[in-house]
Amino acid sequence: MVELRELNVGYATKNEKNIILKGINARLEKGKLTCFLGRNGAGKSTLLKTILGVLEPLEGSINISGKTLNEISANERSKKISAVLTDVVRIEHISVEEFVSLGRIPHTNWRGSLEKIDKQHIENAISICEIEDIRSKIISELSDGQLQKVNIARAICQDTDLILLDEPTAHLDVSNKFKVFEILRKLAIDYKKAIFIITHDLELAFQNADMLWVIDKNGDMQSDVTEDLLLDKKIIDSFLTSNFEFDYVSGKFLYKRESRVSFQLIGDNESTYWTKQALYKNGYGVDKKSNYTLKIDSKSKRWDLFNDEKELNNFSSIKELILELNKLFFPEFI
Repeated sequence: MVELRELNVGYATKNEKNIILKGINARLEKGKLTCFLGRNGAGKSTLLKTILGVLEPLEGSINISGKTLNEISANERSKKISAVLTDVVRIEHISVEEFVSLGRIPHTNWRGSLEKIDKQHIENAISICEIEDIRSKIISELSDGQLQKVNIARAICQDTDLILLDEPTAHLDVSNKFKVFEILRKLAIDYKKAIFIITHDLELAFQNADMLWVIDKNGDMQSDVTEDLLLDKKIIDSFLTSNFEFDYVSGKFLYKRESRVSFQLIGDNESTYWTKQALYKNGYGVDKKSNYTLKIDSKSKRWDLFNDEKELNNFSSIKELILELNKLFFPEFI
């Protein structure tokens, strides 16, 4: 649906071009949720604004349904692309339903009156975002989570094939983050929308995105199926520091402190993941080459500690494990 060809984006003045991202070749397709990842200042919002038509491409082209962006009028563009941006909209004295109905502006007649089809789109958007219970509330009275769902409902009501979202889960609690992504997945799968999300919620992106666009540590953009990029393993380096590692089994980032003693872990994925978390928190490490091994039996809730082949001790909980490890290796701190 949307194709970027040899696209350079940035800012132009009379004297020079400041190129932030260059040579971009990528596609946004109906029925796919695409997440755009990269460090702050890498150019993500600049690219989004260029796709929206707020900024002119410095070089290359953006093609939407076979036409270049310049060939599409502003009104026609508003029927193809809707956006939920980072600016918080809190309009005084307007209800949720009235705000959602603003999405129909590109489709209404010159008087702005709502026809039957417009009201159907309003009801559908309210239903998808599950905001029926707040439809009569005033926008300024909403929580951040409620307001974000209302903003998404307004974009849905606009009935475009492409919806762009800039950090839609910023400042939301965990449950609302998951709800927002659930809504966006539904739009992609059930309504065949092309969903494009700029986000710093990497783990949510890995769980939900069909495609990833990633600005790597060299400032180049890569795009591919999410799982292919993750299995390649190189792309994660763009987000890691010396204090973090990425667990490719769980799809989560783990914080590492400087380790005093390291262990090999043998057990099922769930048990080894949470044992690793506890070890890292307490200054221990995980290393497949270590002489110390923790064998975990999740069914019997048992952790067996070995030095080479010799069993040193066993524990019945992570709490007991950490306490006894501290006694064994660092008794001076107990």
